[in-house]
Amino acid sequence: MKIRKGFVSNSSSSSFIVEVPKDFVATKEMVENNKEAISTLQSCQFIDEDDDRVNQDLLDKVNKYFDTLKGGGDLYKDDDCDMFWTIHALLEDQNFIIMDIDGASGSGMDAIISFEDLRKNRSKK
Repeated sequence: MKIRKGFVSNSSSSSFIVEVPKDFVATKEMVENNKEAISTLQSCQFIDEDDDRVNQDLLDKVNKYFDTLKGGGDLYKDDDCDMFWTIHALLEDQNFIIMDIDGASGSGMDAIISFEDLRKNRSKK
């Protein structure tokens, strides 16, 4: 039997392939009506535990993450406390998740990855 001393990590990870329409903008109502998003915002102290109202600054922050995805960027779990799971909950609610992949031997980092269909950009020959 081998015994390892020191840091041992669970290297499982989840990746979510998403496609967000270029004109999508999250609304205050969209966030406030999503219980999972509100729960993660509360646990990360973006909003008070006894409050489910979203202010404009927080909504702007949420939309900044969506802008990253619309621009072809990716999001990772280590970004901004639990904002990752807030964005995931909103993506799921809007049916923007194309595929989710669980990796038992992955990097250990959860990711939301922008999908770009390169077939749209091919010129006809």
